[in-house]
Parts: sequence; C-alpha cells; structure tokens
Amino acid sequence: MTVLLTVLVLGIIILVHEIGHFVMARRAGVLCHEFSIGFGPKIYSWQGEETTYSVRAIPLGGYVLMAGDAGNALEGEAPETREIGRRMGDKSIWSRVKIMAAGSMTNIVLAFVIFFVVYAVVGIPLPTLTVEEVQGGYPADLAGMEVGDRIVSVDGREMNQWMEVVETVRRNPDQPLEFTVERDG
Repeated sequence: MTVLLTVLVLGIIILVHEIGHFVMARRAGVLCHEFSIGFGPKIYSWQGEETTYSVRAIPLGGYVLMAGDAGNALEGEAPETREIGRRMGDKSIWSRVKIMAAGSMTNIVLAFVIFFVVYAVVGIPLPTLTVEEVQGGYPADLAGMEVGDRIVSVDGREMNQWMEVVETVRRNPDQPLEFTVERDG
C-alpha cells in the first residue's frame, strides 16, 4: 500500500510539474510534440491537435517534448519542425526561463493548495489542557497524572491555555509544582 501511495503522490507531483512546463510553452507559442507521464514504453497514447499525450510504463517521471528540444535516450528526439518561431530556441531568453521555471512554480502552487485544503478541512490541531499521554517514569507519571485528566490550575493559578502550563513549568525548573486536575468530572 505504501508503494502504491508513493507512486500515486509522485505521479501527481510530476503531472502538475509537467503541466506547468506544457502550459507555459504553449502560451509562448512553442510547439509541443509530446506530453508524457512516466517513461519507458507507451501504455496508452492519444493524438491531440498538435501534441501526442501519453502514459508510459514507469510512472516515476514525465516530460514535455518541445520543438527544437534535443530530447534524450528515454524520451526520444523531437521531430524537426520547419516552423520558425515555434521552436524552444526561437524564443527569447525570458520566455525560455519562464517555460523552464513553470514546472517548479506549479509545484509550489500545488503545495499551497494542499496546505490550504488540509487546514480548511482538518484545521490546525491546538493543544488543550487535557492530558493525552503520560510517559512512564517522568514527573507527570510519578505525580499520578492519567490520560484524560484536565489541568485546572498550577500552584493555585488558573490555566486557560496549554502554553500557560508550559511557561509556568519552564519558569520553575527543578521546583515542585502543585497541579489541580479534573478527573472523570
């Protein structure tokens, strides 16, 4: 299951990355011969208006094969195009930089979207005054605290937030403190 989830997550990251290159190249007028997710032999492909879209056997990569791109042994070489102005090398340096940076930028945007969705749906867990774990042999255990206890006060001072408890303990190193807890009502 872990391997499948890893491949799925990597596949999504790669897909988004390659979409960034592809969209920016198309916006700049570069002819894209192939948009591929994965590498190795083709499993499935379809021909768009100008671009062949493919899914390949090994889903741990991907690429956009642009006109004028030398390609490599895994991707193959781009077919020669005689359309001046449609090759990657015909574009200005600024356009080429934008095309190359677009993949990483879309991954950054993806990260922000994922964090936003997770925080919007799950929220940010905030520590409470209820004890969730007691480690054996540590002061809380030796004092008799139990999971589920709710800390009411420390040395007679009412506690409203977990950070108040933390700060009180930090201000009093190696000093015994009196905790008042609520247990089972």
